[in-house]
Amino acid sequence: LDEVTAVIATPPCQGMSVANHKKGDESKRNSLVVASLELIRQIKPKFFVLENVKAFLTTICTDLDGKDKKIKEAINVNLGCLYDIEFKVLNFKNYGANSSRTRTLVIGARKDLGILPETLYPVYRKEKTLRDIISDLPSLKEMGEIWDKDIFHYFRRYSPEMRRWLELLKEGQSAFDNEDKSRLPHYYRNGEIIYTKNGN
Repeated sequence: LDEVTAVIATPPCQGMSVANHKKGDESKRNSLVVASLELIRQIKPKFFVLENVKAFLTTICTDLDGKDKKIKEAINVNLGCLYDIEFKVLNFKNYGANSSRTRTLVIGARKDLGILPETLYPVYRKEKTLRDIISDLPSLKEMGEIWDKDIFHYFRRYSPEMRRWLELLKEGQSAFDNEDKSRLPHYYRNGEIIYTKNGN
């Protein structure tokens, strides 16, 4: 191709994800982000999109110059002379996704195009409810049951003790909304009850 329209990169985010509790020094692993920046710089597409976890921009990486810096700074250093760049943290549930997913979205538009990257972001919309998304599916009554018309509609197995967390909830509530502490999500470690944090 003479010219690439867009490069989209979602480099692995193990070093940034709050779900990774065993991480150590991840600056080298996070440098896969920098490899993406180098490809964008070489290809010079009209547009680029970087998508990653909420902590993406403030995470440290080892840049091409061998120095550790925040990823936002590395993006600006490597691509700022070629691209107008906009950085946003969005919850994708407000942009058409059917789940709550807070992500960093970085959009760059090549300066010679005269297009402002903020005009390329999706339009905000009210999130859908669970009822909006799945109310037309048949109700499954038995744990483990799978709908014969769609294998992805199934009654997921879970520990029966979790039923106490769910049985008194009203539509729109989660188990973390229970006022009775014994009905809050928890697990046991060495005989001690550990309450689960509402992270996602």
